[in-house]
Amino acid sequence: MMLKYLIISFLIVLSLQGLSQDTCLYYQRYIDKGDSIFKKLRTDTKFEKLVKKDETKFADAINAYNTAMLHCPAKAQEARSKILEVFKYIEKVKKEAIDKRNLANFLYRVADTAKAAAIAQKKIADTAKENAYKSNLSNAPYKYIRLVKDGPKDKDKIKRDSFDYKLIAYCNHLVSVKDSMNTKKMNTAIDTLNSLVENLYFNNDLYEKIYFCLDANGWKSSVLDSTFKISGASLFAEKIKIKSLAEKRILPPGKKFTSAVLSKNQHLLFCATEDNYIVVYNDKSFNAIDTIALGTKITALDYDDNSNTIFFGTVKGDIGFIRYNIDSKNQPVYDFENSLGSQTTAIEFFKYKDLSFLLATGINSKATVFELDSNYLVSNNKISGNILPDKEIGSINDAKFDAATHMVMLQTTSKSGIQMMYSWNPFTYEILEKFKKLLNFNPPNISAEKEKNIWTESKFY
Repeated sequence: MMLKYLIISFLIVLSLQGLSQDTCLYYQRYIDKGDSIFKKLRTDTKFEKLVKKDETKFADAINAYNTAMLHCPAKAQEARSKILEVFKYIEKVKKEAIDKRNLANFLYRVADTAKAAAIAQKKIADTAKENAYKSNLSNAPYKYIRLVKDGPKDKDKIKRDSFDYKLIAYCNHLVSVKDSMNTKKMNTAIDTLNSLVENLYFNNDLYEKIYFCLDANGWKSSVLDSTFKISGASLFAEKIKIKSLAEKRILPPGKKFTSAVLSKNQHLLFCATEDNYIVVYNDKSFNAIDTIALGTKITALDYDDNSNTIFFGTVKGDIGFIRYNIDSKNQPVYDFENSLGSQTTAIEFFKYKDLSFLLATGINSKATVFELDSNYLVSNNKISGNILPDKEIGSINDAKFDAATHMVMLQTTSKSGIQMMYSWNPFTYEILEKFKKLLNFNPPNISAEKEKNIWTESKFY
């Protein structure tokens, strides 16, 4: 439209060459008017205003110049120059605006790229943070187990280091870390944790530390109690009766069995002899129906009717089993680390809370309750168990699990010849819960602030 003004202006100039000088002086005011409008526009005009609001104002300036050019030939050249100047200015403003728009678009693209890069970096950082957290979760159980294993047994050190309270914190953290793993759906890590915890609870590491912490606080009787004396004849009366009856009905005078056990379901009597045999008798007729030769003297016997398994302990303290009716000529013993170290005085297979256990005692103050997994009938298998830490109870003559009290009963003889019976709780879960209740999470030698610090500092996830 403005180019149209320019063309018309040139045509009119050619037709009006004869106007008077006075008329030209009159039309100088139109030049001045155009200058005034254009000056103001150059001061504050932006391209957006040029397009939307100031287009008519530019037209007013050009119209003023056109008026002067049309009516005053002397002013035509000046007016035409000013009209061209207006058009150049319009193009300049337009170009600047386009450049700014292009720059803005470029910067937007740069910003958008930077934003995308930032989002990608944040995602990488979040993933790294998440992986680091999961790694901490996976590694935390190993740290707690190591802290439990390395914990003190000495009473003074336990109290000085507040290990009794720390031990509870470690155990509670093992539960909490599993909850966190569940939240993160870390199924493989959870399986590993379950295996580690089960092993910790039945491999004596945690058990003995709880035992010594109880003892350090004066609560040993809650796990091992000896409150009354007994005679040897009154303990395990049925076991003594079975052995005495077998000797009376079968053996010549003066001969003895080293151990005997009765299978009531199968009516079988298993008797270990002094010449390294196990002889199997009918419990009614007392006729011998089978003989199993062994390479060592058997001093303790038990029989599991469900699996038809004979469990035995030797004079040297080894413990093993015989899969009777399947392979009685094979008599494997468990790993050498499971040896009692002295003559076996009792062995008993029992079930408790849907788990299988094997109680074994050595005469030299050693009592162990092994947890039996699905591989317990595998040759040379190493089985995990909790061991009674107290070595001052005297010689262990016999032992059995009491289903009524859920305790192991130990018959002992002190160095002075006094016979005692101890009740012993070998189950980690039970004594841990008892320890928590007794300690009440607030040991008397720990302030609330120190208690809080122990809890915070012992958390590794």
